Amino acid sequence: MRKIFFCIIFFCLSVFAEEQLFLPYTEDVPLMADIKITSEDDGMLFDTPMGQVLQVTGESMRPISEVADYYEKVLPSFGWQQTKGLLFVRQQDTLLLELKPYQEKTLIWFELQTQNDKD
Repeated sequence: MRKIFFCIIFFCLSVFAEEQLFLPYTEDVPLMADIKITSEDDGMLFDTPMGQVLQVTGESMRPISEVADYYEKVLPSFGWQQTKGLLFVRQQDTLLLELKPYQEKTLIWFELQTQNDKD
């Protein structure tokens, strides 16, 4: 009985220990498990006078509705609030996702705009 208990605990820990992947350059925009980043150099990150802009493209084999549902459910747990469509805000930052079908895939375009803190 003890061996079974330890096997169950080990299995549960190994399932939950799976590493969560995030959008490049971020720690608060999770990537859906099968999304493959297709941007050269993991995307473009550039500074503006008001803050930073990150643009990243990816692709998934899942249908658009499944990708949209994932982000609508997961992003609020990272503090993002959905405003309309796939536009999310958190404090003064915005995250826009655009999803498009392409052959048997869903293409995903992420744009994250972060604002500089005003002193």
